[in-house]
Amino acid sequence: MSLNRSLSYKYNQAFTFDWNDYRTIKPNENQLSEITSFLGKSTTVEEAFKTDEKYELAWLCYKIGTFYNHIKRNPDLALPQLKIAEQILSDEGLAWTQNHLAFTYQQKLAAAKRQNKIEAMEEYSTKALEYCEKAKSIYQSTCPCSNTLRQIKIVAFAHCVQALTEYEMGKLNDALANYRLGLDLYEKNNALDDQYARAKNRFAMMLAENNQTKEAQLAFGELEKYWDEKSDTLNPYPARFYISYGDFLVKRNADNLAPALDKYKKAYEILRITDGQEAEFTKDIHKKFLDIEEKFQKEKKSSYSPTMYRANNTTSTSGNTIVEKKEIKRPDVF
Repeated sequence: MSLNRSLSYKYNQAFTFDWNDYRTIKPNENQLSEITSFLGKSTTVEEAFKTDEKYELAWLCYKIGTFYNHIKRNPDLALPQLKIAEQILSDEGLAWTQNHLAFTYQQKLAAAKRQNKIEAMEEYSTKALEYCEKAKSIYQSTCPCSNTLRQIKIVAFAHCVQALTEYEMGKLNDALANYRLGLDLYEKNNALDDQYARAKNRFAMMLAENNQTKEAQLAFGELEKYWDEKSDTLNPYPARFYISYGDFLVKRNADNLAPALDKYKKAYEILRITDGQEAEFTKDIHKKFLDIEEKFQKEKKSSYSPTMYRANNTTSTSGNTIVEKKEIKRPDVF
């Protein structure tokens, strides 16, 4: 028993993953298999429950569960870890665990929907919404003015997961309303972090799907300012945003593909660093860029868009600036 207790402590201290900090992904990924194997031993968990280190076990399970949720996108592996954490943690720890249990069931709902498993969809949607309400109830029942910023983020996150769940249930208007509630909490309390930005990206995509083009453009524009100001080329999340924005621009204005090409270019430049040039997702975006660029060149071969070129400092004898026709380089030579 003492060995297992020491391992609970050891692994919890070593596994420093924070689901809202991309910098903690790679340093912890190599530990995942070993720790999951440790947690998979039922005797280990049972013994840890009986010790004063059960909180070490609970936080370890929480972090492992969120890694499977956010990074691996594997709700089946996340669920048993989060269930252990739910039995031990309290207050904010419990609320965050309930939020991620809701997120887990939302992911299972999405998978069941793809497979057209109606009964499973009903089960998972019910559980996801129940956990959203549990997480929100801890702090919504108290005076909002007394809530800390951390507590406000818990409620905001719950609204966003509820929105994702409602979206999978085909309730787009309800999903948009809950996203708006969650985003308002982030924005009114100046809690603009990467989780807020990721949630707003999905919100913008849903607005576009609901043919609210102006509202979607506004949301995408605000997000572009957020990510451009951060200017963090090691963060994988802005790449996802630029891809979403590029897709939106292609659908919105198929006659002017230059703005979309710019977004795909930014996404590819980030993914080459964060995911690697040979990663499947990076290759997919590379191909998307090339396909859109080829279409752009065919449509504009006789009349190039000025956004594709840069004006140099050379002037003609008449004093007019000469525009140098310079094509966007392909991603493999960026």
